[in-house]
Amino acid sequence: MTAPQRGDVVEVGPGEPDHAPGTPPDPEARVRIRLHDYPATFVVRVEATDTGPVVAALTIEPDPGHAVDVALLRSIPARRLAHSAADWHHRAGGLLAFPDDGPAAHTRPEAVEDVPDRVVRAARIARAAVSEGKSVREAIASQLNVSKPTADRIIRAAKDAGLIDPADLPKKPGPRQRDLTV
Repeated sequence: MTAPQRGDVVEVGPGEPDHAPGTPPDPEARVRIRLHDYPATFVVRVEATDTGPVVAALTIEPDPGHAVDVALLRSIPARRLAHSAADWHHRAGGLLAFPDDGPAAHTRPEAVEDVPDRVVRAARIARAAVSEGKSVREAIASQLNVSKPTADRIIRAAKDAGLIDPADLPKKPGPRQRDLTV
């Protein structure tokens, strides 16, 4: 797993004080979001639009000893907050997970939506290939019907989008196993 970067989502939870744990939230409920390396917690109410989720209301709760200053206001990643809150609601308040969740699904949820379908498919193929001990490059090339250099570019795009953790990919295929029982 890569080290968190400034602005990565660290924690998402209910923003309403009367929210009962283990129950899906009201669609209008606020969401509490904590970002890495930010001296504040953000409480967001989100609305869906044709172009994606938008922040409808924002409350900034600074950490003790910190204040909300102009630098903090200018650095707020509103798009990330909107997507994180919408994603939390979409997952019934964090009660649901999806099979293709990768590291970026929670830390940078807005990035996942901007990734081409082919790159998302390649990430799934890569995880399957690693678990089966197959070559990731060859599996992607054959299943997506692309050349190996194109497969390399797609793998790079999946890594850049955070869909594939480079540490999870073998540097080269393992040695061929020989059957010595014959």
